[in-house]
Amino acid sequence: MGIRDTLNEKPALATGATIAVVVIALIVIFWQSRSRSTATNAVNKAYYTIDDGETVFEDDIAKAPSFQHQGAQAVQAHMFSCNGKTPFVGYLEKLPDRAPTATPSRETRGHDPRLFTSLVKTPKSKSARWVPKLGADGAAIIAAIKCPDGGSNPAEVLPN
Repeated sequence: MGIRDTLNEKPALATGATIAVVVIALIVIFWQSRSRSTATNAVNKAYYTIDDGETVFEDDIAKAPSFQHQGAQAVQAHMFSCNGKTPFVGYLEKLPDRAPTATPSRETRGHDPRLFTSLVKTPKSKSARWVPKLGADGAAIIAAIKCPDGGSNPAEVLPN
Protein backbone atom coordinates (compact mmCIF):
# COMPACT_ATOMS: atom_id res chain seq x y z
CA MET A 1 0.00 0.00 0.00
CA GLY A 2 1.43 3.36 -1.04
CA ILE A 3 1.11 6.84 0.35
CA ARG A 4 -1.58 7.74 -2.16
CA ASP A 5 -3.72 4.77 -1.12
CA THR A 6 -3.30 5.64 2.58
CA LEU A 7 -4.30 9.27 1.96
CA ASN A 8 -7.32 8.18 -0.08
CA GLU A 9 -8.45 5.75 2.63
CA LYS A 10 -7.92 8.25 5.50
CA PRO A 11 -8.83 11.77 4.27
CA ALA A 12 -8.94 13.12 7.84
CA LEU A 13 -5.27 12.17 8.28
CA ALA A 14 -4.36 13.90 4.99
CA THR A 15 -6.27 17.05 5.99
CA GLY A 16 -4.65 17.09 9.44
CA ALA A 17 -1.17 16.69 7.99
CA THR A 18 -1.80 19.47 5.45
CA ILE A 19 -3.06 21.84 8.15
CA ALA A 20 -0.05 21.02 10.35
CA VAL A 21 2.38 21.81 7.51
CA VAL A 22 0.61 25.12 6.75
CA VAL A 23 0.59 26.12 10.45
CA ILE A 24 4.29 25.31 10.80
CA ALA A 25 5.07 27.33 7.66
CA LEU A 26 3.08 30.31 8.99
CA ILE A 27 4.89 30.14 12.34
CA VAL A 28 8.27 30.10 10.58
CA ILE A 29 7.30 33.06 8.37
CA PHE A 30 6.02 35.03 11.38
CA TRP A 31 9.13 34.23 13.41
CA GLN A 32 11.47 35.40 10.66
CA SER A 33 9.53 38.54 9.77
CA ARG A 34 9.00 39.96 13.24
CA SER A 35 11.22 42.92 14.07
CA ARG A 36 14.28 42.14 16.07
CA SER A 37 14.65 44.54 18.95
CA THR A 38 18.14 45.82 19.58
CA ALA A 39 17.24 48.01 22.50
CA THR A 40 20.55 47.38 24.22
CA ASN A 41 22.54 48.47 21.15
CA ALA A 42 20.14 51.09 19.82
CA VAL A 43 21.76 54.35 18.85
CA ASN A 44 19.36 57.18 19.60
CA LYS A 45 21.79 60.11 19.64
CA ALA A 46 24.00 61.72 17.01
CA TYR A 47 26.63 64.43 17.03
CA TYR A 48 25.71 67.86 15.67
CA THR A 49 27.49 71.19 15.26
CA ILE A 50 26.47 74.80 14.69
CA ASP A 51 29.99 76.12 13.97
CA ASP A 52 31.37 73.94 11.14
CA GLY A 53 32.70 71.32 13.56
CA GLU A 54 34.65 73.54 15.95
CA THR A 55 32.40 72.25 18.73
CA VAL A 56 29.89 69.39 18.79
CA PHE A 57 26.89 68.42 20.88
CA GLU A 58 24.68 65.35 21.15
CA ASP A 59 21.00 65.38 20.27
CA ASP A 60 18.25 63.04 19.10
CA ILE A 61 19.28 61.07 15.99
CA ALA A 62 15.71 61.33 14.66
CA LYS A 63 16.15 65.05 14.05
CA ALA A 64 16.69 65.76 10.40
CA PRO A 65 19.90 67.70 9.92
CA SER A 66 19.63 70.65 9.63
CA PHE A 67 17.54 72.12 12.44
CA GLN A 68 17.61 75.25 14.57
CA HIS A 69 19.69 75.05 17.74
CA GLN A 70 20.50 78.11 19.87
CA GLY A 71 19.53 80.37 17.00
CA ALA A 72 21.83 78.72 14.46
CA GLN A 73 21.51 75.95 11.90
CA ALA A 74 22.72 72.61 13.32
CA VAL A 75 24.12 69.97 10.97
CA GLN A 76 25.26 66.44 11.71
CA ALA A 77 28.94 66.03 12.59
CA HIS A 78 30.36 62.58 11.84
CA MET A 79 32.96 61.88 14.50
CA PHE A 80 35.93 59.55 14.05
CA SER A 81 38.74 58.26 16.24
CA CYS A 82 42.01 56.56 15.52
CA ASN A 83 42.96 55.47 18.99
CA GLY A 84 39.53 55.10 20.57
CA LYS A 85 40.13 58.13 22.79
CA THR A 86 40.53 61.31 20.77
CA PRO A 87 37.53 61.93 18.52
CA PHE A 88 37.62 64.40 15.64
CA VAL A 89 35.07 65.61 13.11
CA GLY A 90 35.53 63.78 9.81
CA TYR A 91 32.79 65.43 7.77
CA LEU A 92 29.54 67.34 8.14
CA GLU A 93 26.19 66.25 6.73
CA LYS A 94 22.87 67.99 6.16
CA LEU A 95 19.77 67.80 4.02
CA PRO A 96 19.32 70.27 1.18
CA ASP A 97 17.01 73.19 1.84
CA ARG A 98 14.42 71.66 -0.47
CA ALA A 99 14.72 68.03 0.58
CA PRO A 100 11.87 65.65 -0.22
CA THR A 101 9.56 65.10 2.68
CA ALA A 102 9.40 61.74 4.40
CA THR A 103 6.04 60.24 5.20
CA PRO A 104 5.66 57.97 8.22
CA SER A 105 4.59 55.03 6.03
CA ARG A 106 7.74 55.37 3.88
CA GLU A 107 10.03 55.66 6.91
CA THR A 108 8.66 52.50 8.51
CA ARG A 109 9.32 50.60 5.30
CA GLY A 110 12.85 52.00 5.08
CA HIS A 111 12.10 54.15 2.01
CA ASP A 112 13.06 57.59 3.28
CA PRO A 113 13.82 59.67 0.16
CA ARG A 114 16.00 62.02 2.21
CA LEU A 115 18.68 59.32 2.47
CA PHE A 116 19.61 59.90 -1.16
CA THR A 117 19.73 63.69 -1.03
CA SER A 118 22.20 64.31 1.81
CA LEU A 119 24.92 66.88 1.33
CA VAL A 120 28.38 66.71 2.89
CA LYS A 121 31.35 69.03 3.33
CA THR A 122 34.68 69.13 5.09
CA PRO A 123 34.60 70.44 8.66
CA LYS A 124 36.09 73.65 10.04
CA SER A 125 35.97 75.39 6.68
CA LYS A 126 33.31 78.04 6.21
CA SER A 127 34.29 78.39 2.54
CA ALA A 128 33.86 74.67 1.74
CA ARG A 129 30.80 73.97 -0.36
CA TRP A 130 28.13 71.38 0.29
CA VAL A 131 28.19 68.53 -2.27
CA PRO A 132 25.93 65.47 -2.76
CA LYS A 133 27.00 62.65 -0.44
CA LEU A 134 26.33 60.00 -3.08
CA GLY A 135 28.29 61.85 -5.77
CA ALA A 136 31.97 61.66 -6.64
CA ASP A 137 32.77 64.82 -4.66
CA GLY A 138 30.97 63.49 -1.57
CA ALA A 139 32.76 60.15 -1.82
CA ALA A 140 36.08 62.00 -2.09
CA ILE A 141 35.36 63.96 1.11
CA ILE A 142 34.54 60.80 3.03
CA ALA A 143 37.49 58.87 1.57
CA ALA A 144 39.86 61.69 2.53
CA ILE A 145 39.28 61.22 6.26
CA LYS A 146 42.67 60.38 7.73
CA CYS A 147 44.07 60.02 11.20
CA PRO A 148 45.86 63.16 12.36
CA ASP A 149 49.02 61.13 13.02
CA GLY A 150 48.81 59.56 9.55
CA GLY A 151 48.64 56.11 11.11
CA SER A 152 45.77 53.67 11.39
CA ASN A 153 42.38 53.84 9.73
CA PRO A 154 39.83 56.06 11.48
CA ALA A 155 36.68 54.45 12.89
CA GLU A 156 33.38 56.32 13.23
CA VAL A 157 32.44 57.10 16.82
CA LEU A 158 28.80 57.16 17.95
CA PRO A 159 27.43 58.76 21.13
CA ASN A 160 26.89 56.47 24.09
